[in-house]
Amino acid sequence: MAANVAFLLRPADGPRVLARVAALLTPYYTGDVPNGVRMIEAEDWAEALDGLPEWAITKACRWWKGDENVNRRKKPFEGDIVARARFEMGALRVAGWAVERFDDGLRPKQPEPARQAPSPEDVAHRRAFAESVIKGKFPSMRAKP
Repeated sequence: MAANVAFLLRPADGPRVLARVAALLTPYYTGDVPNGVRMIEAEDWAEALDGLPEWAITKACRWWKGDENVNRRKKPFEGDIVARARFEMGALRVAGWAVERFDDGLRPKQPEPARQAPSPEDVAHRRAFAESVIKGKFPSMRAKP
């Protein structure tokens, strides 16, 4: 499972990402935009999508143009696609957490440090605090005076 998660989280190849973005943006009319501005836009898209897997970017772009997206007639911004790609990756993140939890269960347990019993003053302070909360006075949670 860990190998599959790692494989699916591999960052996308830059040129393929920019080709996907170009395909996404082609239907949206932009008029005459200088090539230098297009290059800056491409850099912004590449920066925003950096580190995301190709499959998640592809799914996000297809979702943007699909019938489920009520904003599909609007030109997407980088953040729109990044947010959707992260949404698409949600189940994979859960799988990654499951692997971590499993791995943690295999590691030897470290003994917990010995705890000291609270002093009588601490017990009295905690009791007074609890009673005041119960009475609805909500005192400050600062250290005892």
